[in-house]
Amino acid sequence: MFEYQDWLPFKFASARLDGKVHERTAIFIEATLAATGQRVRFQWDTGAPANLLYGRAAGPVLGVADDALSTSSAASTSLTSSTLPTEMALIFDSGLRMQVPFEARPTLGSAPRSPDEPPLIGTLGYAFTRGMAIAIDYREQRIYWLNPEQTDALISRWPAHFSQYRESAGSLRDKILVDYAAPAFSGLAIFDTGSSMFELVVPPDQWALIPDTATADDRPVPITVPAWGNPLVMLPKRTDLALTVGRHPVHVTLAYTLRDDDRMAPTIGNAPFLDHIVVIDTVGKRFGVLPRHRGNSE
Repeated sequence: MFEYQDWLPFKFASARLDGKVHERTAIFIEATLAATGQRVRFQWDTGAPANLLYGRAAGPVLGVADDALSTSSAASTSLTSSTLPTEMALIFDSGLRMQVPFEARPTLGSAPRSPDEPPLIGTLGYAFTRGMAIAIDYREQRIYWLNPEQTDALISRWPAHFSQYRESAGSLRDKILVDYAAPAFSGLAIFDTGSSMFELVVPPDQWALIPDTATADDRPVPITVPAWGNPLVMLPKRTDLALTVGRHPVHVTLAYTLRDDDRMAPTIGNAPFLDHIVVIDTVGKRFGVLPRHRGNSE
């Protein structure tokens, strides 16, 4: 289906949280800096509005001195500048080349630790694909760029699988906000590739309404996740919850809430869609979850 489309590969990452390894906690995209040939990595996080460069990680890679990072908000696009660039040409492993704008975050990140893997120097946020339509094939671990004709063809073929999404609601801006509904509650949730492992995160009042199916032998324990240098303690609940995301039915087995805090907006990560293809049309603000038949990516 996507044979002639531009695409780029991604990789799932695992992480050790509170002593236990969790799978698919993040999505990383590797690229080559066109200006230098340096291999680098980015986290793909649709919950972040902008593309970000982590000063403490990108600085050593780009030859930016520590004492220059505090002034990088006035950066130029030159890699030989004393400040972080506001735009870089990236070449992805599929051969796709893109000119990507960035905002500098001088205090984020850490110096590269291992020469055996590309340094993680930033985030590719919602801005990375804004103004485009994409298809996320989780099984093939590819992001496809769709032209308008192909997007319309998918919607014509599977009209019941698509719904409208919003980019803003209340204090939330530049997000993919999809409708979600459970038997006892409903609302708008951020579709967030940066919260990859989470099936559902909701405020405490909604979390209290979710049935708890855990037994004494399999009761999940809280986990602490990093979030821009501010660790968050997440409370899990084992459940058997029927949820609708957009127009797609989802079976939730673990639902989370933020301990002692309701600041986190309802969030849905990649976890519910790993056997499907998610289509995001940022022009028409359409969100679709397609069945993944054999040959979808051919």
